[in-house]
Amino acid sequence: QVSVIQYTDCLYGPASFFLYKTSLLAGQIMQAAGRNADGTWLEVEQIDGWDPCWIPASQAHLVTGDLGSLPVAYPRLPVSYWNKPPDPQAKRDGNEVTVTWDAVSMAQYDYRGYLILAWVCQNGRFIWIPINLDIPYAQNTGKLSTTITDEPGCRQRSGAWIYSAEKRGYFGQMIFWPSN
Repeated sequence: QVSVIQYTDCLYGPASFFLYKTSLLAGQIMQAAGRNADGTWLEVEQIDGWDPCWIPASQAHLVTGDLGSLPVAYPRLPVSYWNKPPDPQAKRDGNEVTVTWDAVSMAQYDYRGYLILAWVCQNGRFIWIPINLDIPYAQNTGKLSTTITDEPGCRQRSGAWIYSAEKRGYFGQMIFWPSN
């Protein structure tokens, strides 16, 4: 169990750029369900095991157990069907993969940019990296892209989910790219 240290927002994933889910009050007791790989974020849920969300580990005091014993967890994102998927493509140049996708048109009051949840090989380890692309609304046109480092040395196939983000959730598509 964890005790929330101070009023904090509980998000859909382990970074400040994930969409807001709810708020937790100071002193509120929650169940610790998991942590991110480096232990800086905790996935918490109601005591009876439902409604998970993420808070910074610095905002919680572990009442029972220890941080290292919690399993590494990954976000479960709310799905929005209001928009089409971004139709990603990927091109490798050495250790750099450029992911390109079509801008997703939506109302400005809904628009929250793009989210990439990538599984890549770096320093011989297969790691998960969340990437926020807060592209200004006026520049959300045509083809968009970002470059991700993906090195050789891992057996797993690298790839990513590319999501358009809007106020109600995420809509995305999985893409794998050529090996190095």
